[in-house]
Amino acid sequence: MGIPLVQQYRVARYVLGRRLRGIKRYPLTLMLEPLFQCNLACPGCGKIDYEKDILKRRMSTEEALRAVDECGAPMVSIPGGEPLIHKDIVQIVEGIIARKKFVYLCTNAILLKQKFGPLLEALGKPSVVVPFIFPKKAGGHHALARVQLPACARPAGVPDPGKKQAAVP
Repeated sequence: MGIPLVQQYRVARYVLGRRLRGIKRYPLTLMLEPLFQCNLACPGCGKIDYEKDILKRRMSTEEALRAVDECGAPMVSIPGGEPLIHKDIVQIVEGIIARKKFVYLCTNAILLKQKFGPLLEALGKPSVVVPFIFPKKAGGHHALARVQLPACARPAGVPDPGKKQAAVP
């Protein structure tokens, strides 16, 4: 997947504007972690080892959007834990998009259709990019073949589990 032309343009304009003003150091991406909790327990991930009180903490929508405004970067990456567990994640993403920022939502996609189906369909791919965090193949099948995704979020070559398939490559 390439970088959308509108994103290339806005980021280039941002960088050029900083350079023309003589600003030598500036943020390109804000890493916004609204929570540490996850719905998986992947081997090697240190997030699941945090104390329970830390795993229960959540950044509010206001705190998240204040961080986006304060940073000013044109791109916002939202990792976690699993960001889709956050009860206000849709409002956070909508607020970021309203600020004309690009969102990279790092997720295992298990809750994607439930939380974001209509929003992703309405916004399309240039606004929200979803890099899926798990192996491409698991047990000889695409891991995403078991996840219900909105059509606009389904990567090329990954079958839709709602449709009859002869075989999963």
